[in-house]
Amino acid sequence: MLGLGRSLRTRSQAEAFLRGACNRFGEPMMLWAREGRTTTAAAVIVTSEGKVGFVYHSPPHHERTDPAVLPDVIRQVTHRAMQRDTAIVQSVIDSEDAASARSVDEAGFEKLADLVHMGCDLDDACLDEPPDDVVMRPAEAYPAATLQSLVAATYEQSLDCPRLAGRRKMSDVMTSHRTTGVYTPASWHVAVIDGQPAGCIFANRREIEPRVRDIVYMGVALPYRGRGLGRAMLSHLADQLRRRADADAIGLAVDAKNTCAIRLYQTFGFTETHRRACWICFPEGPVGTDCA
Repeated sequence: MLGLGRSLRTRSQAEAFLRGACNRFGEPMMLWAREGRTTTAAAVIVTSEGKVGFVYHSPPHHERTDPAVLPDVIRQVTHRAMQRDTAIVQSVIDSEDAASARSVDEAGFEKLADLVHMGCDLDDACLDEPPDDVVMRPAEAYPAATLQSLVAATYEQSLDCPRLAGRRKMSDVMTSHRTTGVYTPASWHVAVIDGQPAGCIFANRREIEPRVRDIVYMGVALPYRGRGLGRAMLSHLADQLRRRADADAIGLAVDAKNTCAIRLYQTFGFTETHRRACWICFPEGPVGTDCA
C-alpha cells in the first residue's frame, strides 16, 4: 500500500525497506485507515538524524486506496511526527504523479520545488584548472562551527530551494548532509580565497550504487560568486575521484528554477536523468493548523 517506487512495490521489498529504515533511523511513525478488515489508506514517516521526515503513502490511484481518506491519514501522521521532534516533513514524488501531488496538497503540504536529477560519467567530465586565487582544502581541516557558518553564508540569495533557508538548526543541516547516502569525508571539500572559506562541495557514496558519488550540497558564499568557484569545486571533486579510482560517476539534484546552476552542470558534462517534485510541511506553514 505504500508508494515506495517501482523497485519496492512487493510486500517483501517494502518490509525490507522498513526494516532498513528502522535500523538506521529508529522506529518510523505509521498510521493507516481501515474499513472493516480492509486497509484503505496508509502512511509512514521515516525521520533522519537531521530531523527531516520523509513520508511514504498509499498510491492514490491504487484500487484499494480511498483517495478521500488518504490526505487525512498523511496529515495526522505528519502531525504526530512533528510532535516527536521532527523539524520538517517532505514528500518527493514523480513530477507526473498529479494524484499524489493533490493528496499531499490537501494534507497541508506546499510545493517546495521541482527537482532536476542529473548525472555525469567521470570520463565525460570537462575539468578546468582552478583560478589562481582559489585553494581547495579538505572539509575535515575545519571545525564544525566553521563549516556550519560557511553553509549558512551560501544560503544568502540562493536560488536552490530558498524556502528552506533558516528553517532548521545548522547542526541538523550538517547531520542531514552527513547521513545522506554513505558519509565519504574524502569527497568533502572547501574552496578558499585569501585564506577565507568561500564555498563548499560535499559528496557521499550512493548506498545502492557504491561507484557513484552524489553531491549532497554545493554552495558559494555571496561575496565570492561569479569567480568560477562552482566549476573549480566540481573539477576538484572529479579530479580527486579519478585519482583514487573509486567512483565512475557523479549525481546531484537541483531546483529547476536554479537555471544558472543547471547551465554550469550541463557545461561540465551533466545530463538530466529524471525529475521529481518535492512537497514540504513545516511546523508552522501556510496551513499550520494541519501540520502543527
